[in-house]
Amino acid sequence: MSLLIAATLAGCASGGDVDLLESELRRTEDAIARLQYQLSTAEEDLRVARAETDMLQTQLAQRGRPASLLPEQSNVLFRVQDVKLHQYMSGGLDQDGQPGDEALALLVMPQDRHGELLKVPGGVQIDLFDMSLPPDSQKIGHWEFDAADTRAKWHAGIFGSGIMLELPWKALPRSNQLTVHAKLATADGREFHTTEQVRVTPPREAQIAVKPRPAIEAPPRLVPGVDGPDVPIPTEDEAAAEVTPGTLFEEADDSEGIPTSNNWTEETRPIWR
Repeated sequence: MSLLIAATLAGCASGGDVDLLESELRRTEDAIARLQYQLSTAEEDLRVARAETDMLQTQLAQRGRPASLLPEQSNVLFRVQDVKLHQYMSGGLDQDGQPGDEALALLVMPQDRHGELLKVPGGVQIDLFDMSLPPDSQKIGHWEFDAADTRAKWHAGIFGSGIMLELPWKALPRSNQLTVHAKLATADGREFHTTEQVRVTPPREAQIAVKPRPAIEAPPRLVPGVDGPDVPIPTEDEAAAEVTPGTLFEEADDSEGIPTSNNWTEETRPIWR
């Protein structure tokens, strides 16, 4: 009897757990159904909004007032979050093959919040500074490009893509490290800034570096040689007037008793050992 009662109670308990789980499952399924409905409604609202935007832009274009942005441009425009300069494709530009750079090359890259490149319509402004100059003359260049210019200057390459700008010097730099400030202004009025360092070879510095050093005249040499100047050959009269080795000791002053070869005797003659 006791075993039968225990089995009956266990069956009731397990049946209650199943009912509880089934109830929780029904509530979960209802919540999922509501979320799916809300998602489908939001997607439909978004589709309608995009269709209305396209229709309004088409109507503006038909009335002679073209829209400032195309639908595909609007999709990209609001994703831009930053602007950078390409590290290896920005710097001095040598255009004539001679020592020294004649221009500055910059590759401007609009990016989204993940650092991915975006082809965004907008204007670009560049300011160039040489910090080695006096404070009132450190700004040595300023360039501006509108959206049409940046669209035409878009560069897609193996090593990097972006807005490629070639900027001739407006004032020659003195330092080989310049400061570049770039500003990207999008069509919706937002602005993105970056300030970075670039390396160049100033034309004046390059000319000084390769200028040949002046030739230094070699000093006179005692012995004539192939590489040096020849020693003047004395005339016969000058040679006769020179002192010969035999007269060196004869002309020496022996007033102080210094023995010379002209007064050597058998006793004073030096003996070599």
